Amino acid sequence: MKTHDYKKIHINVDKNNKIYALPTGLYPERNVVVSLNILYILEAPYSDKQLEQLVFKTFDQCYSEEIENINAPGILLEYFNVKSYSKAVKGLKWIGIYWNNDEGYTIIPSNKVPKRGYVHLVDKKKTLGLNPKEGEIAEALRQAIEESTTF
Repeated sequence: MKTHDYKKIHINVDKNNKIYALPTGLYPERNVVVSLNILYILEAPYSDKQLEQLVFKTFDQCYSEEIENINAPGILLEYFNVKSYSKAVKGLKWIGIYWNNDEGYTIIPSNKVPKRGYVHLVDKKKTLGLNPKEGEIAEALRQAIEESTTF
């Protein structure tokens, strides 16, 4: 299996702190990274260990599927039984978790802005390095959930 120097996962969180985690992969026709048709769900309350297991499991699935049709309905649309991305993520916070083989893990919260979508809060990003200590990813993710907003 090919190794990748860069991975990213999308974390959406609802008002009850239920987490929807999506791995990403490459759409080769346009050379863009998009969400795969894989969805992991973690119901609140959850421990730090459960949070970190979810993050690692989701990262493990990055690039695991071939993306053949970028216009196919996404897994969130199917899960929520809606026809548009904006309806699927209505009321959900979004957090990006990135990994690369130079800096390691980075967690970035976002604000949801009307007519613009999710805007990264780059000034609040947390870079945790290649080998974060047990609990550091969970702590940074919990903080990012608190800092993120939805309209």
